Amino acid sequence: MDQETRDFLDRKFNAIDQKVDKIDQKFDAIDQKFEEAKRDSDQKFSAIDQKFDKIDHKFDAIDQKFDKIDQRFSAIDQKFDETNRHFDVVAEGLRSEIQLVAEGHDVIRLQYNRYAKTMSAPIERTLPPSNSPTTNWIDA
Repeated sequence: MDQETRDFLDRKFNAIDQKVDKIDQKFDAIDQKFEEAKRDSDQKFSAIDQKFDKIDHKFDAIDQKFDKIDQRFSAIDQKFDETNRHFDVVAEGLRSEIQLVAEGHDVIRLQYNRYAKTMSAPIERTLPPSNSPTTNWIDA
């Protein structure tokens, strides 16, 4: 190959090399931008992860509060059940006592009726007539 062809090819290859170098520089710039974007996104994701960790801790605290509330409600339910059973016992006792009072009242009524029957006969015999002057004091 002659010198002129070599020079021509060298110039063409040099031109191509320069274009490839420019393309490499552009790719390097793009790579840097990607690296910056990756660092930025990593930082942002780290910040988001930290926020989620804080939120998780808050939810854990809320869960613990709900657990305490559930325990309180369970204790209240137990007290309510105890009180309900106690009132059932008291009500049964009152029923028994009311039954005794009712039976005692029946006995007293029967005794009163018997007594009234036995007493009414002698009282009717001993009362003066209704037009008698001795009964006027009753009407006054």
